Amino acid sequence: MTLRLLAQNALDGLSDRQTADACVQLVTDQHPDVAVFPEAYDMRHVGGLEEAVSRFKALGYTVAHGAYDDQDGRKDVHGFMLIVRQSLMTPDRPARLRRIAGRNMAEAWVIDPATHREVHVVGVHLNDLSEVHRQLELDDLLTLVVDPAVPTVIAGDFNAVHGEAARGAVIRTTRLLAKLVDWKLLPVTPTIDPRHPSRGLGRIGDLAKRLRDMANGQTMARLQRAGFSDADATRQPTHPARRPFVQLDHIMVGQGVHVQDFAVLPRDVSDHRGIVATIEG
Repeated sequence: MTLRLLAQNALDGLSDRQTADACVQLVTDQHPDVAVFPEAYDMRHVGGLEEAVSRFKALGYTVAHGAYDDQDGRKDVHGFMLIVRQSLMTPDRPARLRRIAGRNMAEAWVIDPATHREVHVVGVHLNDLSEVHRQLELDDLLTLVVDPAVPTVIAGDFNAVHGEAARGAVIRTTRLLAKLVDWKLLPVTPTIDPRHPSRGLGRIGDLAKRLRDMANGQTMARLQRAGFSDADATRQPTHPARRPFVQLDHIMVGQGVHVQDFAVLPRDVSDHRGIVATIEG
């Protein structure tokens, strides 16, 4: 079966009616069979959420969404969303949230009505706090969620990059940030606006440390050892959206899944670029 997948960190875009319009338009334009929206909305500000869900349903999608409910409390006010084309859903397997190592993710099963071949799609937003957190999430993901017997795709914001090439760019950037902090040209206060964490210069020092951690390559290497490969063979950067230099967003395809095409979308609704892939499973 052929599927089109979209992953877009929405930066709470579905909270507000205006930005929710942009997210719905993105789905309308890209017509995915499955779309994953990490950081879909802020649960304290949901003025556009109900309308967006209704519009997705009108376009023929089933919607699964809910709070991250983070064990460490860092993302517990945010919501995750996955939408899947209703006509492709496996009848006895609804799209749903599922917990991995203290954080909710989402999953859905789609089936080819002609061949009855099934594909498991898992949407994730791996923790940006540390590699330790991401490895704990992978422990659950690879042992409790992924079934090696079922073709599987994992998509979303991984907060992790591949290997040496990407690592060099991250390390050079974080060294520069660290120097700016040392020279007191950037503050290092821990205050973070949980709705828009990318907007505060006060987190630059912490961001530099976490980016270096994301660049160690362990998360992506472990997924590759588990049989997953990146749908983007060229590993184009996706973050930050204005001038991306690092690939944090991925569509990872398991064994038996083949990639027909892949694209990084233009800057639109978030501080991340969206990504789309057409796969055959």
